[in-house]
Formats: sequence, C-alpha cells, structure tokens
Amino acid sequence: MKNLRVLSVIIMLFSAFYGYAQVNKSFIDYEKYDFVPGDKIIYYEDFLQDTLGKFPQKWISNSPGEILQLKKYSGINWYKMYVGSTNATDGQIPFAVNTTVEWDILPDMESDSNGNIQEVQIYFQSQLPNQYPGDYVPGNGGFGIKFIGETVNFYSWKNGDYTTVSIDGRTTELIDHKNKKVHMAMSVQKNRVVFYVNQEKVIDVPDLLPEGIPPLDRISFYSSQTNLNFSLLVSNLVVSTGIADYRDKLTKMGKFSTNGIKFEAGSDIIKPESYPVLKEIANVINDTHDTKFMIVGHADNFSSESMNLSLSKARAESVKKTLEELFEVDPKNISTDGKSESNSTGKAITNEERAFNNRIEFVRL
Repeated sequence: MKNLRVLSVIIMLFSAFYGYAQVNKSFIDYEKYDFVPGDKIIYYEDFLQDTLGKFPQKWISNSPGEILQLKKYSGINWYKMYVGSTNATDGQIPFAVNTTVEWDILPDMESDSNGNIQEVQIYFQSQLPNQYPGDYVPGNGGFGIKFIGETVNFYSWKNGDYTTVSIDGRTTELIDHKNKKVHMAMSVQKNRVVFYVNQEKVIDVPDLLPEGIPPLDRISFYSSQTNLNFSLLVSNLVVSTGIADYRDKLTKMGKFSTNGIKFEAGSDIIKPESYPVLKEIANVINDTHDTKFMIVGHADNFSSESMNLSLSKARAESVKKTLEELFEVDPKNISTDGKSESNSTGKAITNEERAFNNRIEFVRL
C-alpha cells in the first residue's frame, strides 16, 4: 500500500511537471511574437449567440453556410463557409488609425484527404453601400491576403485597380495545421500592415493600405477548392482600436484592464498568443520595484454567477503564476482576486460588451 501511495505521488508530480513543461514550451515558442492588441474592442464574434445549424445573423454571403460546434474546441461556435463562397461582416466596423484584428481559422478537410489547401482569401475593405459580396476587389479600396499552398500574397486596391501593392510572403502554418485551429493577427497603423500566423510574423509592409480611400469597415472571407469536402471555419474574430499603454495607465490612473490576456473557452489556461502582453505587464511591475499590485479576474454573464466567480479567480491565479514562473515577477508584489458578472460593466447585451467583461484588471495598491 505504501509503495502504491509513493507511486501515486510520483505520477502526480510527473504529470504536473509535464503539464507545466508543455505550457512553458508553448509560451517559449512565442518569444519573438510581438503583437499587442488595441485597448478597446469595437467588434467581436464567436457566434455563441447564433443558432446551431443556421446562418449567422450578422453576416452576409453569396452562398449557404452554417453555425456548428467542434468537440475538440469546446466553448465556442464556428461559422462554416463552403467552397467558392464569399462571406462578410454585414455591419460597419469603424477601423481607426490604429486597429488590430485577430481571428481563428480552421481549414477543414476530410481526414483521408491528401490534397493541400488550394486558396483562401481574406480582405479588408471600404465598402460601397448595398454592395453584394463576391467582387474580387470590392468597394472603394482596401487590402487582401491570399493563401495558396505555402505562398501568401498581399495585395491592395483602389477604385477597382488591385495593382497598388503586391508582395509575397511564405508560411507553412496553414498547411501544417490542416484540420487544426490557426490563430491569425494583424496590426494596421495608418498605411502600415503587420500580419502574423500563429507565432510567425509573415509580413511588415509600410504602405499596404492605399492612400485616399474612406476608412475600412468590412472583413470578408473567400475560399476556392477543387476538393468539395473542403470548408473554411472561422471564429473568435476580434477588432480593437487604440494603443495599449499599460505603463502610462498604471502611472496616471493606478489601474488598467486588458483583453489581451486570452484564455481557452471556459478555462483558466492562458493562450500562448498572450505572451507579449504578459511580458509588457511584467516589465511594468518589475520596474516599479516594491509597489504592490492586485490581479483581478472578470467574467461575463454566460454561466451562473458562482461558476463565473470561480473562473475569474482561477484566471487571476493563472496570470499570477505565469508572471512569477515565466517573467520572474516577485510573488510578494502581486495578489489576486476575482469578480463575478455582478461586478461587470453591466448586463452584456452585445458581443463586444461580453468580450470586454472577460478581462484581467491590474490595480496598484
């Protein structure tokens, strides 16, 4: 019996160490990743407010599509787009001078298919009134990203002429992650566009967005494939504006909130793309020496109040642990707390309010 207890302890310790090593490795993979989202969410879509099997309420398309769930990615819904269809956000998204965009994409093919992804396009445009999706260079102008195999082509257009800028990049991430979730992120600063696929920076182009067009206001997805078993799945589309200046906010206001620390749905597991935000926050805390900070987790109102409170506290603890173990923040300088939906910004009646309520707050004590 004693030997069994010893063996159980060893197994538990090994499991804990292995789990930490895996999490630590995922963060280390993102050491060169420098994307930091804007500080104000202006658009958010995870399709949780849509009906399974139906077309999403706030999108338009020239082809049928449907909302579905995947067992391996629980807690979110996905919008399944079919081959040859163009799918666009139907409401205006007010891009600003500094705007960031993030989304998860899943190129879905039958498990026995050996074919590569033939073509996926994502474009960001200034839309003409009542324009139907499907035009290759729609609206007043914009820029697009085209994936064909390992090649990524970036192009921009103005008034129907898409030869304004054209540049090629390369990434194997979409092919390597076939049937797996791929995280994409983009920063638009005036005319400059920086684009990432998972932890990889694919391009940094100073003049991709054309001059002299109205502000961008729409995002569209298009896929082309000879394999009819192929479909494109999208979720977690987030558009944010502004620049997240954590140091300035702590100095002047004594607190700030961020949605840049991201968690797996319904979990306290931090996503590795949170690395640059955690690093910036750790630098602020470490530079203030003996100043004490409280990390406060917040939740939305999608689950019961008790469940949200527990999750909020667990997420705050997870952030604290990561700051200590990965960025050498002194544990004496940080404490944690959690708030339930009753302490949110109010009843979350929109996707954007709900997304904002899922945040981490830092308070100088």
